[in-house]
Amino acid sequence: MSWNYRIIDHATHLALHEVHYDRRGRVTGWSAVPTSFVGDPEAGVAGLAGDLARALNDALNRPVLKRADLPGDRPSPRTHGEALRRLHLMEDAAIGDTPYPFDGEGDNVVVKPTFVPNSPSPAGRGRGGGSAPEETRDLTDALPHPQPLPAGEGLIGRVYINPTQYFDAVPEIAWGFPIGGYTPAQKWLKDRRGRTLGWDDIRHYQKIIRILTETDRIMRKIELPLD
Repeated sequence: MSWNYRIIDHATHLALHEVHYDRRGRVTGWSAVPTSFVGDPEAGVAGLAGDLARALNDALNRPVLKRADLPGDRPSPRTHGEALRRLHLMEDAAIGDTPYPFDGEGDNVVVKPTFVPNSPSPAGRGRGGGSAPEETRDLTDALPHPQPLPAGEGLIGRVYINPTQYFDAVPEIAWGFPIGGYTPAQKWLKDRRGRTLGWDDIRHYQKIIRILTETDRIMRKIELPLD
């Protein structure tokens, strides 16, 4: 299942929504409430404006959808939409545990973020077919390879911020999860190259991984009738 931003014509008004698709690219649902944006305080107004611009550009490059033509003429199940809304507002109660420990000896400086995968779990549902993203593959051989981690859903591994320090047990689905034309888990770290991560930064990134992982899990549950 995948999703992106689309403009929906409600007859009385136009609104920007998150629209969900099945594996054949057919619309299966959309967010009950028009999309709202919450920015990273460190990125400031410019960061929020950039996120909004990317979402609008994503939507404007696709045809406007008419609500009356969408399957079932109704939004995605309200419970799923509410769960996604609370996650994207970064509510602690919605995020829950963040089991992605930051480990390794070093100065916490972000050099070049790199995802190093482990072997796929029996579920075999991770994205990327068991290899790191193309843009980071050049560093993979130079980094210490992680020990096997507990089997999860799909591929898991470590996100290195430099050759010796990493976030552990990260699902590849979170590392490569796209929103509005970019991948938040990668962009957040790339925007901080050369900077030293403090405790609040580490905690914030762990939340981002959890949010992206849960977003994918919830989206897989959203199924609407096509007739």
